Amino acid sequence: MLTHTTAALLVSIASLLAPADPDAALHERVDSRRLMDTLQALPTKRSPGPTAEHIEGLRATETLIAERLRTLGYEPVLHEVPYALPGRREPAVYHNVIAEVRGTTKPAEVILVGAHLDAVPLAPGADDNGTGAAGLLELAHIFKDHKPERTIRFAFFTLEEAGLVGSTKYAADLRDRLLGGDGERIVGMLSLDMLGYYSDDPGSQTWPPLPVRIPLPTTANFLAVGGLLKHQGFSRPLITAMQQGAGDALVIFAGDLLPLPVPDFLRSDHAPFLQMGIPSVLVSDTANFRSSHYHRPTDTIETIDPVRFAAAVRALAAGIAHVADLPAFDPPALPEPEQPRPAPKPRPRPASPNNPPQPDPHSPVAPRPADPANPGPAPGQGPERPR
Repeated sequence: MLTHTTAALLVSIASLLAPADPDAALHERVDSRRLMDTLQALPTKRSPGPTAEHIEGLRATETLIAERLRTLGYEPVLHEVPYALPGRREPAVYHNVIAEVRGTTKPAEVILVGAHLDAVPLAPGADDNGTGAAGLLELAHIFKDHKPERTIRFAFFTLEEAGLVGSTKYAADLRDRLLGGDGERIVGMLSLDMLGYYSDDPGSQTWPPLPVRIPLPTTANFLAVGGLLKHQGFSRPLITAMQQGAGDALVIFAGDLLPLPVPDFLRSDHAPFLQMGIPSVLVSDTANFRSSHYHRPTDTIETIDPVRFAAAVRALAAGIAHVADLPAFDPPALPEPEQPRPAPKPRPRPASPNNPPQPDPHSPVAPRPADPANPGPAPGQGPERPR
């Protein structure tokens, strides 16, 4: 009898072997059916607890992703992530799964594309984050034989729902390598976190408090790319190419407008890299700000919009291909800060009985302040002018 994981792996491999059109543009090679097959193949319980079934599902997800990457011809690296549930002393070891397409002319410059592979214990995690993991596998599929200028690295992070554990461990190890003179440089990072839930109902989109001055959309029919103003040198060419890749199938909202990272912007795997000063964006359908299924048992595959999900992955393929080959990232065209205005000079008040005119202290005929050692003649003893 086949286990769920074995059967899912066989279905996934069959999808991988489907031939792609060699003449199609890279982003047009995204296969909607293969994408949904991958999403269907992911275990619906994949977390470090509370039951053994959840733990087995999380490990099975790691295995499924690693095996799919090997089938594609990658050599995935299993990056160890120790983690202990609260109240337990001995940590279990889970894994980030890492694979890359090596750059041809700028291999030390890396575009890091990540998605978390786990889910919360009580939800099947179709949108959060089955869509991100399946989308990242689809990107790995179509980029396999591509020859980008820069290296494109695919990172399937574990334990995001436990507090960004996998991405934080990877970022910490990356920082140690960089400080050790590794020579590598992450020029930009994308976190793919929920790509598949949409609605055309007016008022279906809400927002957290954001320090931006533009009107925000109120219909949940778009994919958002969130980032900081100071990183627009990376994010704007990415977003422009994503919009071209999506065409009329999906609206790509340019949300790289934040002057600073507000709390709701730091809830995904880009946050540890953002803290390292790496230009990082969150690509998302905005989670609980539109979906009533977020972190609930109803986050099932039936709630996913397959057409717009595929359009989101096509947009990402176009954007990543563009920034991977861009000659250089221009500094963002930020507005010049307002110069402080000089304080206005005080205007002299008109003379009045209650406001007698005061002498100018800089005038050569102004009275000198009294010298206690030489107070001058007593009143009436010095020369006086007649009145």
